[in-house]
Amino acid sequence: MKHDLILKCSISLILFSMTSIIASDVAMIESRSQLGHPVTVDDIMATYSKPYTYLIEGNRKDFEENQKISNWYFTKMEGKRSANKGNIKNLAELYMQLAELNEGIISDIRSGNVKNAKLKSEKIPAIEIEIEAITRKKISREWLTFTEMESYVTRGYKYKTSDPQILPMLKSNWVVKRSPQTDSKQSKLKKYSNGKSKSKNLKATSVRNTSK
Repeated sequence: MKHDLILKCSISLILFSMTSIIASDVAMIESRSQLGHPVTVDDIMATYSKPYTYLIEGNRKDFEENQKISNWYFTKMEGKRSANKGNIKNLAELYMQLAELNEGIISDIRSGNVKNAKLKSEKIPAIEIEIEAITRKKISREWLTFTEMESYVTRGYKYKTSDPQILPMLKSNWVVKRSPQTDSKQSKLKKYSNGKSKSKNLKATSVRNTSK
């Protein structure tokens, strides 16, 4: 119970700190406006979107890539009459869905609708799983959804960003700890591998000595 409370507080702390930063920036903009300094739309958009810089950059990059892949599959599908045509069509549509979500997330963040951006981001992992089931290849995504970021906080992973005002929404921002079980398995595999290597070397030495 106490542990769960601490974890919830950790998640809330990150989000609260971002809210405080935004509030501070908004106050600064209002102050500039009252003093007669011009406030542009870009100033306002930058204030609300700065914490989500990595999310925007990641989705912009993925949008271009996913749109390109989708178009490639649609082109490949034209004039094709094969057993794989159904899979090709599915992949084209799934990648298009990803591209549309990427574009929507960027638009929502820039307009200050973080709630909608979060909902869209949570749809992406399920589509990636569908694609992976067809291609049998793992999709590499550099950024984290809100739920994925919160799960990293819950697990007690440490993070760092180039700017404390930016949320750690890149996988590379986090120092992911391996579980003791994983470390134990890797240690056993390493010992087993070393044992096999030594055994081979002993056999090779034995054969050489016999041949002499």
